[in-house]
Amino acid sequence: MLFFRNAGLTLGTGYILFFCSERLFWSVLKPGDSIGEIAVTWLAYSTITYWFLALTIWFQVRSAVAVLLAGACYGWMAEGMLVGTLYGTESSAPFPLSVVCTGLSWHALISVGIGWYAVQWCLRQGRLLPLLGWAVLLGIFWGVWATFLWNEKPPVRVNAGEFAVHAFATGLLFFASHALVRRLDARRFQPRPLGLILTGGILLVFYGQQVRALGVRPLVVLPVLFGAVAWAMSRGRRKEETEILAEGSKVAETAGKSDRFCKGGWGLLIMPAVATLVYAGLSRVEDWEKVPVAKILMYWVTAPVGAGTFVWAFWRSAFAIPIAERKGTTSA
Repeated sequence: MLFFRNAGLTLGTGYILFFCSERLFWSVLKPGDSIGEIAVTWLAYSTITYWFLALTIWFQVRSAVAVLLAGACYGWMAEGMLVGTLYGTESSAPFPLSVVCTGLSWHALISVGIGWYAVQWCLRQGRLLPLLGWAVLLGIFWGVWATFLWNEKPPVRVNAGEFAVHAFATGLLFFASHALVRRLDARRFQPRPLGLILTGGILLVFYGQQVRALGVRPLVVLPVLFGAVAWAMSRGRRKEETEILAEGSKVAETAGKSDRFCKGGWGLLIMPAVATLVYAGLSRVEDWEKVPVAKILMYWVTAPVGAGTFVWAFWRSAFAIPIAERKGTTSA
């Protein structure tokens, strides 16, 4: 049963992160895309997911602060192991801007912070209105972001019907994956040596390709980033343990409530519906293709928000004084 639970959590969470990181990013099926290649990409993201879930267990990730730091590691694995964009290989994001775009600005913030953590929190707590709010927000963002493809070379532009087919097909799997992960409970994931060796070996093969192509930079940048985050998370874990001991009764009271599954989980399908409406509406806006959507949303919105939330999470985890200690100091 442990094998099947770990496999289900890895593939289910892997699809959630793959959907937010790839299908939401690219938004439509481009010429040359195939179901087989998409499935392989999902499996590649699932190898990263195994280690991401392992981090959440090893560092006892409970809070949004810890989730954002674990999300940063996920983003840097995706951009620094599967591909080499973390090291400034793209002219649109030279190093060190590449540390933020897209590891923090998309993977950590949108894929992990919203697509995985915020949605799972709403489902566990049975919070329908916040869930619908996130679904609408993601839908609006998705519909607007998708229009950046109109400026690509060559342009990629599909009609609203084609957009809707892709959005609802991938969105339904997004909902199903959340239902599976919620049922299996990611807190019961148990990383095993065989799983770590298998997924770690695959990631090392990809990482080796980055080292071969770029030289020493991957061998310096990625370990330094991982080391800094691991140090901050280890300090944050000790602080959270102090908080739990000090607030034990409150934690016990909320633990039972957090096991309710939101019956309105189908509300997640509002996301592709809203995205389709927004996309269709913008298709009728004259000269919309001239708007630099990618530059505005990536560099003016998600990059500063992603970098800011990471700095906040890092400081809170590594340096902030626990609430229990602040209360003790105040009382004294």
